[in-house]
Formats: sequence, structure tokens, C-alpha cells
Amino acid sequence: MRFAAVAACVIAVPAATTAAATKSAPAKTTVKPLHWAATGNRSLGTVKLTTDSVVRWTDKAGSFSARDASGKLKASSRTVGGETFVARGTYRKVTVKAKGAWTLTITGLPASHR
Repeated sequence: MRFAAVAACVIAVPAATTAAATKSAPAKTTVKPLHWAATGNRSLGTVKLTTDSVVRWTDKAGSFSARDASGKLKASSRTVGGETFVARGTYRKVTVKAKGAWTLTITGLPASHR
């Protein structure tokens, strides 16, 4: 089974303004997480992150690894879950190797945390 490539993970939402406002308010950013769930090994294709992000995973069998072709994306553990930081960028040929049922969630960091 192959998953579709992901285009982005951050959506800008303009802040509300009023006619009486003399300064425009800065845009707020809403972070939309990317999420996958499967059992066993999977190819996720290309993942493009428009902001620095946190990668979180679970694996019921306790053996999980997610990597891209360049080695810049590395998430692995021999426990039932974990998390790590990943910088914004494009990650090609992302693959997951796992023995059991797993989940992988990538959540962009809000501007206040970058």
C-alpha cells in the first residue's frame, strides 16, 4: 500500500480586524498535523514540512524506525513510542519499518516555539 505525498502542514489564518483598528494584527498560524497509521513496513513517499516540527510515534511491538533517503529524518525506538524534533524541509522516500501496529504524527511547531 502506498500513501499519497503530503504538500504542507501549516495553514495561515488571518486575525480578525475592525474598522477602528489603527494597526493590523499579525496573522495567527494554525498547525495541521500529518498522521499515518498502519501495521508493518510502509513507504510514505515524500513529506514536505513548511515549519520545524515534532515527530511522535507509537508501535505496539516496540520496534519502530522512520527514515528518509538522505538520513536527515530519523525517528526510531525499541519502546512503544517516542518523539523527536525535525527541521522544516522536504523529505523524500520516507519509509517506516515496524513489526506491529504503529502510528506516526508530525505536528508543526507554532511560531512562538521556533
